[in-house]
Amino acid sequence: MDKAMAVGIKLNLLGMEHLSVLPVGSDNTLKRSSTWPHPSFADAFLPREKTISEQGFDATWRVSSLATDAQARFPWGVAHTGAAPCAAGMVVNLVDPVNPAALSERGEIWGAVHRAHVRRHRLV
Repeated sequence: MDKAMAVGIKLNLLGMEHLSVLPVGSDNTLKRSSTWPHPSFADAFLPREKTISEQGFDATWRVSSLATDAQARFPWGVAHTGAAPCAAGMVVNLVDPVNPAALSERGEIWGAVHRAHVRRHRLV
């Protein structure tokens, strides 16, 4: 017989672009709260409830084992690496939609790559 288990984890993330949780239980409820103001929810399971504001977001997922093959893929609750694709999860992306510094840096990198490419072909 399955027993309910409540788990609370507080994470301070730095440099993370997304966070994913696999629904391996019989009845999965996941609640996430963050001060991140620009979440993007992805993968097969979207939150049933969500609130997004400039102060952050709250989201709640509810996924039954009947809606996922995560238990079959990970029967011991451990992710195995291999050729088979990973099971669908409950995903939140934490990417800044418009970051002028990142766009500027990306432009500088591509400019340097282009200049190096042009110089190389001039020498040939």
